[in-house]
Amino acid sequence: TLNGASTPKIGTTNNPWGVHIGGNVAYRTAAISDTKNSGSITLNSGATISSPLHLGGVCGYANNNISNCENTGAIACNGTCSSTICMGGVVGYTSGDIESSNNNGPISTGKTATFVNYARISGVAGYSSKTITTAKNNANGDITIEGNFEAQTHFGGIVSYYHNVLTSCENHGDITFNATTATDKALYIAGLVGEYYTSDNDTIVGTFTDCINTGDVALNECTTSTGGILINIAGLAGYTRKATTFTNCSNSGTISTAKSININSEFSIGGLIGRADTTLTLDNCHNSMKTGKTYGIDIQHTIKADAGSNRARVGGLIGWHCGGIITT
Repeated sequence: TLNGASTPKIGTTNNPWGVHIGGNVAYRTAAISDTKNSGSITLNSGATISSPLHLGGVCGYANNNISNCENTGAIACNGTCSSTICMGGVVGYTSGDIESSNNNGPISTGKTATFVNYARISGVAGYSSKTITTAKNNANGDITIEGNFEAQTHFGGIVSYYHNVLTSCENHGDITFNATTATDKALYIAGLVGEYYTSDNDTIVGTFTDCINTGDVALNECTTSTGGILINIAGLAGYTRKATTFTNCSNSGTISTAKSININSEFSIGGLIGRADTTLTLDNCHNSMKTGKTYGIDIQHTIKADAGSNRARVGGLIGWHCGGIITT
């Protein structure tokens, strides 16, 4: 338990690059393998972190590969983060590959939590820039989000913010958002990846292969002070900014929004992908939610969007495709 940033506890490192908190190791430059954490990690409501925070069940910040690791402890952030936060069941931030690593513990932010800058929270890795293979967020890894978010926010069952290759990954935990967000900001939530982005001089071919989501994604409350926000929700990826191929991927989790959502918000909701800006290839991919109607659109899969919206884009596979071509 961390009660204040001025007095870090064991397993925490303060340095110019941020505050790192991990169940087994705070900051690691060598590879991590065959490591398990079963202890709970809590950032209490009295804690204030002014540097970037990297919080993970096994490791806070990893500069190398992670393999055969598991977290079963609960991870909770109830304090104030005035800089970015990367929070994951296995690792908060990593620049190495992740292989055969699982999360079996609940992840949450409480009503007292405040996030002034970007928040990236997920079941396995808050942020990752390398490949992720055979990673799982299991049914005990529910992600429950409360508090106040004042900047862009990303949530995913596997990884929240990503731009590499995802292979044989599974999310079975539910993601529930009951929070306040600032005006004119963006919210990305999905069963696998919140936002799949591209960087300058990026040569990586974006691929999702043999990945599934069975967890429900629910936007139960999203209040803003004066206006609307951009909301991207999906079973697999909330938002893809680069050309991406999905092969043998599926969603069977229910996606829902409640009546308490701000009516000025702009929705892009899809059974597989919320919004895509570039070319998509969907090879043997499917969405298998229950049949129903949403916003008067008769689709084959239920996406419950009960709130009104001035711009709502809802689709059984893709909510909004605004660039490139779709190949199936």
